[in-house]
Order: sequence, then structure tokens, then C-alpha cells
Amino acid sequence: MALIYPTQTTYVCLPVGIILVVLLGPSAAISELAQVGIFSAHDLGEEFGNAEPSMASGKENGQHFDLSIEDRVEKLTDGRAKAVVPPSSLLHHLTINLIAFATVLVPGYVIRARYSARRGTIYDETGYWSALQRFCFAERQDLSMAHLHQPSLATKREGFWSRMPRWLQFVICFLGLQVLFLRWGFLQERFLTRPYDGERFEDSQFLVFMNRVMALLFSGTYMFVTWKRQPVLRVPFYKFSFASFSNVMSSWFQYEALKYVSFPTQVLAKASKIIPVMLMGKVVSGKVYPLGQYLSAGLITVGMSIFLYSRWDGNTSNSNLISSVLGTAVLVGYIVFDSFTSTWQEQLKKESKKDGHAGLTSMQMMYGINFFSVILAGISLIEQGGFISSFRFAFRHPDFFRDVLVSSLCQTVGQLFIYTTIGLFGAAVFTTIMTVRQAIAVPLSCFFFGHVVPPVGVFGVVLVFIALFYEGYAAWRGLRPKGGS
Repeated sequence: MALIYPTQTTYVCLPVGIILVVLLGPSAAISELAQVGIFSAHDLGEEFGNAEPSMASGKENGQHFDLSIEDRVEKLTDGRAKAVVPPSSLLHHLTINLIAFATVLVPGYVIRARYSARRGTIYDETGYWSALQRFCFAERQDLSMAHLHQPSLATKREGFWSRMPRWLQFVICFLGLQVLFLRWGFLQERFLTRPYDGERFEDSQFLVFMNRVMALLFSGTYMFVTWKRQPVLRVPFYKFSFASFSNVMSSWFQYEALKYVSFPTQVLAKASKIIPVMLMGKVVSGKVYPLGQYLSAGLITVGMSIFLYSRWDGNTSNSNLISSVLGTAVLVGYIVFDSFTSTWQEQLKKESKKDGHAGLTSMQMMYGINFFSVILAGISLIEQGGFISSFRFAFRHPDFFRDVLVSSLCQTVGQLFIYTTIGLFGAAVFTTIMTVRQAIAVPLSCFFFGHVVPPVGVFGVVLVFIALFYEGYAAWRGLRPKGGS
């Protein structure tokens, strides 16, 4: 039964092994996809360093377009240059991502089904494969009874926070999330809207992968050092994969949205995600929210709608109209998946605390989610040939590689604040804090990147701020009785 639990070296060796397998995956699969028409000759020329890419051309919506990056630009209303991304490109990459995820999740589902069918006999089997199945799929009540009498580690784990007044906990979480994710948001817009020495980077999945790799190595190293102090994992390991899938999808949608809509439009649209978070909380956890929270969520939505309407131009071209529609669809995908991620994390926390157990630590949550996220994002990059082109871009542009490292560091430390905030205050309060960050990001983005917001749009932003102020006040009222100070 001891093999149900991971050894100390598992926390580092397992993620390192996964990363090596992903990075050294067979490139032959990409060539095979090219033969069936998944990749164009132009794509393969860039990926494998063949002769200089030809100036291939084609027809899209009856208009001639060139595949070279320098020529695939159009002028927007605010005067910025932005790469034209054909609608078929979004669907193509989304399809490849889902196929890649299915190659991991479907076999996992089959293995779990076989494990459930043999549940009564698998504990009599020995070997690493049986032990791995028990670790991944064993329900909480199936865990070794020898661990049920171990002293609770909740006091040690929560000692740092329990010595703080409730309001100070909130301030630390609030400021940490603001600083880290404002910096990350700035780099996010820099990656996809500004060229590096005249060349644009367009592979969103690579950015997601690099962020998750750093988070996995960081959490794996921490788990290695503090292995004996970690409470026993009391949720099946496979349950982290649900949050991993939604997390990778939401991050990919978030990056892709910048190819179709401006950053202020993106961040204001995110502010409305408190509504699906509340819906997910109702469906997944059966939570009940006060009427005032529904009203503030509605006001955020109204303010966002006014902002979007203010940017509508009756002379908008068909290409810009299609871009706006696609951007809206991508943002909806981001909001839905991101709402599920935070709600599912809260559900895992509750499940792990049943029967008076210590529950999941932030590092356990971070390790579990990023473990599966690296696998999913890595397999997707292998099937699309994204590793070769992305690393070549990084070698050509050292500033890009530096920005990726800083962005990954902000994301990694930011995840610690995310898990801590959700664990202390819940998903709704966390979402409110993040919408404040998004509202602050709007004027900062306008200042640094030259976006123009009409007066009517400013009114919409003000409505969002009013709703956020009410959310903060309501959250403060809810925190004071619990903190006692």
C-alpha cells in the first residue's frame, strides 16, 4: 500500500521526465501531418529550416493575401498595425489542440474505467503500474488507513496566515495579484501586438507551455524539499486534469483574443466572468449568492457592453467585423473555461478537507494542475511543430526570451497568490480582485500602447468601476466578522 503515495524524488523526476519527453518528441509526426495537408509547405519550410519560405499567396474571402509576416498587417482605427489572422487559422489550431488533448485524456479515461472495474482486486497486485493506478484513481476512502491517524498539519500549514488579521491577509493577496498580473498583462500584449525587430510571434500555445513548465518545476522542487511536511493527498490525482484542461484552454483563448480585439476590450470582457463563476459555483458546489452580487455582476456587464458599443464604427470593414466577431467568440471561450478552473479548484479544496483532514496545500494544487497542463500543452505543440519555430524565434530575438522568462515568473508566483486567495476567501472574491486588476489595466494599456477610448466608452468603464467598488465593499463586509478585526 505504500506505493499509493509518491516518493520524494517523484516530485522532481516525474515533471523533468515529462518535459524531456515533450521537448524531444518525434518530429516525424509533423511531416506525416504535412502529407495529409494539415500543414502547408510554407509552414514546414519555416519549421525545418528548408530554403527560404516562398512568397506563397492565396485567396481568402475573395482578397489576395501574402503569407509573409511583414505584409500580413492592416491598420486599425487607433492607427496600430496588427497581423491579419485568417478565420480558418483559429479553427485549425483549436482543432489540433482538442485532438492533442484527446490523445491524452481518452486513454486516461479508458484506464480509469478498467481500474474501476477491477477495483476489488487491484490492491492485491504489485508493481509500479498498479501503484501508479492507485495513486491516480484511488478515491479518498480507499487510501491507507495507516495515514488517517497522522497528526493534522493544518496548524503548521496555516500558521503563517492564521497569525495575521483577516484584513491584512486580504491586502497581501490583493496587492500580490495586482502587481504580478499587471506586469504579466503588459508582457502579454507586448508578445502578440508588437513585433520583435520587425518579426511577430504568433504561437500562443508556446507561451502557455513555458508558463506551466516554470510553475511545475517550481512546485515540484518545493514538494521535493518539503516532502515530509506535506499532508497526504486525499483526492484522486486524476481530478487535477479537469482543471488542467480548462486552464490550458482558457490561457490559449486569452492569448488568441489579442489577435482579434484590443487589450482594453479583452480585459473589460473578462470583468463579466464573475457571472459564469457564480453560475459554476451554483452548479458545481451548490453555492448561494446574495442579490447584491447579482446586481453588481449585471452592472459590470452593462458597463462592458457600453464600452464595446462605443468602439463600434458604422464604416467598419468586413475584415474588422469578422475579427470582432471571432474575438468575441474567443473571449467567451476564455471566460467559460477560466470560470470552471477557479470553481473546480475550490471544489477540490472542499473535498480534501472532509472528515477533518488538513486539505490541499497551495503547492499540491499548483503541482497537480501544472503537471497535466505541461503534458496537454506539450503534446499540442508537438503535433503542431510549435517547439522548433518558437525556439528559433527566441534565438533570433533574445529580448523575446527574456520577456518569456519574466512572464513565466510572474505567472508562477501569481499562481501561489491565486491558490492562496481562493483557499482563504473563495472563487468569487478572487474573481473580484482580478476584475479590479483588469480595470486598472485598461488605462495603463491605453497609455503605453496608444489605445483610444471614446467618451461613451469611458462612461462604460466608470460603470465597471462602480460595480467593482460595490463588490469590494461587500467582500469587506463579509470578511470582517470572520477576521474579528
